[in-house]
Amino acid sequence: MANNLNGKASSEGFSLSDLKGTPIITFFLCFFGMVMSTADQALFSYAIPGIIDEFGITLEQIGLLLTYSFVIASVVLLFTGTISDKIGRRKMFVFLLCSSAFFVGLHSISESFSILSICRMLGFAIAAGLYPITLTIVIEVAPSRLRGMFGGLLQISYPMGFFLASLIAAPLIGDYGWRSIFYPAFLVIPLALLIGLKLKEPEIFTQLQKRNNDETKILDKSFSYAISRIKELFSKTLISRTLICFFGTFFLSLAIGGITYFLPTFLVNDRGISQSLAAQISGLSYLIGAPGYIIASSVGEFITTRRNTVVLWAWLGSLAFVFTIWFAEGPLMLIFGFGLTVMFLFGTESVRMPLLGEIFPTHIRATATSIVGSIGVTFGWLIVPIVLTKLSPLIGWNMTWTLCAILPVLLSGFLFLALKNYPSGVDINKIE
Repeated sequence: MANNLNGKASSEGFSLSDLKGTPIITFFLCFFGMVMSTADQALFSYAIPGIIDEFGITLEQIGLLLTYSFVIASVVLLFTGTISDKIGRRKMFVFLLCSSAFFVGLHSISESFSILSICRMLGFAIAAGLYPITLTIVIEVAPSRLRGMFGGLLQISYPMGFFLASLIAAPLIGDYGWRSIFYPAFLVIPLALLIGLKLKEPEIFTQLQKRNNDETKILDKSFSYAISRIKELFSKTLISRTLICFFGTFFLSLAIGGITYFLPTFLVNDRGISQSLAAQISGLSYLIGAPGYIIASSVGEFITTRRNTVVLWAWLGSLAFVFTIWFAEGPLMLIFGFGLTVMFLFGTESVRMPLLGEIFPTHIRATATSIVGSIGVTFGWLIVPIVLTKLSPLIGWNMTWTLCAILPVLLSGFLFLALKNYPSGVDINKIE
């Protein structure tokens, strides 16, 4: 084991041979896929000011659109995880990546806000199902001693995806308008098919399928199978960790979701910055914050437990955000402040997701990461757009961020403290 229950690092080492072959190839294929998917989804946040201007809509309508997207995503997540647990992770990975890219690309040719809304809701909902499945693949192929690092480094795809999106948006949006930034999404489809040719099904999953072959032949392939897996999360053995992880994730996601989708809008509306400069500030902030994911993964793997690291990074991120919204002035200070916020607050994802991925049994791991890990996210993200867009005109952006981001993050830290301090690097075959 990497750590004991008191959070002390183990002296157990690892060999570079652990990184060779299937684990490292699988990681980079999944990482590349997630960067592309995140970039696709990030483009919408940069396009919001232009969409509002072209269609003559309000910020509240954008908030409602985002909320509806997260509602649909929550429903999709109920089934993508369980389907993945049944038919395989690789097939679902390729299908979801291709489908989400297709609907994001359709943003560029949507002639009305209604059509754009449909494309947005479907594109995001499908992409949301991709995240827990990708994490499950990486968790299942990684060596036990390096599982936290693999899962944590995968989360860097989030800031790197936003940075990539800013590189696309910043030069195009000023000269060609918001529609132009969505055309590159169509290129993701052939790339996803190429990834699918190289990606292998995790061996631990294929072995489980073989052992349960007779059982899976008689299981209902639809609703009842999903319900049986979901009910197991609320069994006497798992209900405590299920509820703690869900609500801890929910409150953390209120802050991350609000910043993710409304940072460029905040910079344009509250700080008077151009759309192009707002995209640059956002992108550079994500780039600066990316090392926080690596540091958090290392701390959670080798120094203390993942639970302790989630709490520490969340609270440090809330302090950085307080500084940024209340005291930072000018582009350089904003980049520095938001960079620290991403480094710590967003960096919690590099520890939270591996933590959730390894403390649930293999036969319901994809279901658990979808329900507990990702629906907790979408519930937070579907609420915060409504709250932000209604409160910001009434009490200003600074107070809105304080109520909708800073305080929930503090609460999230206390919730994760109530989670049993599981050791990092435990053999996932022994998880019950």
